[in-house]
Amino acid sequence: MTGLPADAEALGLGVFALQDELRLSQDSLRGLAEETGGFASVSSNDFSSAFRRIVDVNSTYYVLGYYSTNEKRDGRYRKIEVKLSRPGLDVNARKGYVAPRGKAPGSKTIEASAGTSKELREALNSPLQESGLRWPSSPPR
Repeated sequence: MTGLPADAEALGLGVFALQDELRLSQDSLRGLAEETGGFASVSSNDFSSAFRRIVDVNSTYYVLGYYSTNEKRDGRYRKIEVKLSRPGLDVNARKGYVAPRGKAPGSKTIEASAGTSKELREALNSPLQESGLRWPSSPPR
């Protein structure tokens, strides 16, 4: 007894179809994780080892970023390869990216006249996350 309706197989909802759907979903998750430098925790109800791995990975790391010197907006896939000269370290990185297509969008920088500090403007215009910004002696109202 599977708990499925009698015509489940005819509707494509049988046990084998559901197993195939689960396998495809997990394969997609694994592929996404691999392509973005992460990992997938599947086929387990023991979340403690996955959470331990997340804590370990996020406790010591460097984040590197770069701007490509290739400004062509051709929509092509570009490989990224990160090499280390120091033994004993691991790299978790995406394997590449797809270049944008079409005309470049206009600049969205914040003007100084917007009433923001230089530090805040730099943080807002940065593609990377910033921390450590402090309010002036009296916050804006």
